[in-house]
Order: sequence, then C-alpha cells, then structure tokens
Amino acid sequence: MFINGLLGWLLRRLAQVGNAAALECVLENLSRLTPIMGLAGRYVLRARNNYSGSWERIGTLILDALELPIVRQSEYLQLVLLNLFSEMPELNHIDKLTVRFSSYEPYGRREIIAAAAAADQGHWIKELKDDFKRGDPWMRRAIVAAARTLPGDEGEYWIRKIWSDLDLTERIVAVWAFKGPIRGLSV
Repeated sequence: MFINGLLGWLLRRLAQVGNAAALECVLENLSRLTPIMGLAGRYVLRARNNYSGSWERIGTLILDALELPIVRQSEYLQLVLLNLFSEMPELNHIDKLTVRFSSYEPYGRREIIAAAAAADQGHWIKELKDDFKRGDPWMRRAIVAAARTLPGDEGEYWIRKIWSDLDLTERIVAVWAFKGPIRGLSV
C-alpha cells in the first residue's frame, strides 16, 4: 500500500509538470501499476507534449496492457487505456483497435468509436451506421459524434436522414460534433 501511495504521488507530480522522463518505464510496467492505472493514464496524457520517442512503441505498450488478464476483467482499467487512443491519435494503432471492436463490451466499443473518430477513420465509422438503431444510448451518441468524420457531406446527410429518430441529447451531440447547427434542422 505504501509503494502504491508513493508511486501515485510521483505520477501526480510528474503529470503536474508534464515531465516525460518516466513515460516508457510507466508503460512497460502497467501490469504492476493497475491499482493506480488512472494516475498512470493521466500522466501519459500530460507528458505527451514533452515526449520525443516513438509513439508507435507507446501505442504497442498500451495495446499489450489491454490484454493483461486483470485489465480484461476490469471495465475501468479498459476505459483508462482505451481513452488514451481517443485523446492521443498519434498513438496510431487504430486498425488494431477496430479489429478488436466486437470483443469489447459496449463501454469499450464507445471508446474505440471515439478513437476512430479522433484518428479520422470515417471509412470505418461508415460501417457502424447500420448498427445505430440497435445501439444503447451511449453507443448511439458515440456514432453520432463520429459521423463528422464520414467522407464529404455524408455525415451531415446521414444526420439529416435520422434526425427524427434522435433524442434531444443525440441532437445536441450532433450539433456539437458538426460545430454548429445542421442546415435545415433545429434542436
């Protein structure tokens, strides 16, 4: 317990100053840091501007951590790690995440949709339009938000087509995602 407290303090301090010196060490040891995974994730996000190493390697370390048995059993740990891909598209492993899409529960799928949108993977998002009506409310919102990455005017056209099926929250998400009102539609 003392070690986790000390490591937690250290990660909080490194995150405060954005120091990337321990980034690779933290990610190489994620299996040992599961009790403080949230702090580790926050540290990765805050240290990103000062990291000059290989983002591909960092993404691989995070993908590897997603396969740890304790992470596979914990919704929270999965969300912490998957969220890094949506916050940091430079991790550049979206193809490996989208292949795993169906193996995750809905909460993980939402994060993968957000990561695909952040990586501007409209061609993959396009495949999800058919699943929209079957999705839970949060999945539907993730798909609506990601529709902005669809090629050309397809996203706006699709949103107009399903507008009457959207609830108020989904409409607000659409307006936010498209950075303003959608022509001819009102919330």
